[in-house]
Amino acid sequence: MDKNCVERSYDGRFDGFTLVEILIAMAVASIGLISLAYLQSSAIKANTLSSRFTQATYLAQNILERVKFGHMVQEKTFGYRKVSAAASEMLQDTGEIKGVSQRGDPGGPFNVQWRAATHTEFSRQVAVTVSWRSILGYTRHLRLVSASRGEGI
Repeated sequence: MDKNCVERSYDGRFDGFTLVEILIAMAVASIGLISLAYLQSSAIKANTLSSRFTQATYLAQNILERVKFGHMVQEKTFGYRKVSAAASEMLQDTGEIKGVSQRGDPGGPFNVQWRAATHTEFSRQVAVTVSWRSILGYTRHLRLVSASRGEGI
């Protein structure tokens, strides 16, 4: 074995990598790493969008159920007051809350609008729309519509 710890090939030249081979390997590795970074960025954006849609659905469902049960949602809060069954059949409840969180606390990213109107002789139609700005700057909307006979039915 040679004192320099470098093996010689059968023709007497040193075995190893040339500068061109190292540059090509670095280029291929950097393309792969850039692709992984882009993939990670896309996954974070998709998770954020999915989370917002889940929160908006929860918020819209909460408002929808309150209005269906005849609990009128008060402006800027999630407080409610109970209405009689007769009054809830004729209820024309509309409202809007701006800047609330998923739980209805002030200062969140969501704006909520709802409308409950007479649908047929025996039912009301309740529509809730939740909107927010996405991380890309687009306004997103989620709308839930349901029919109700009042008292949650």
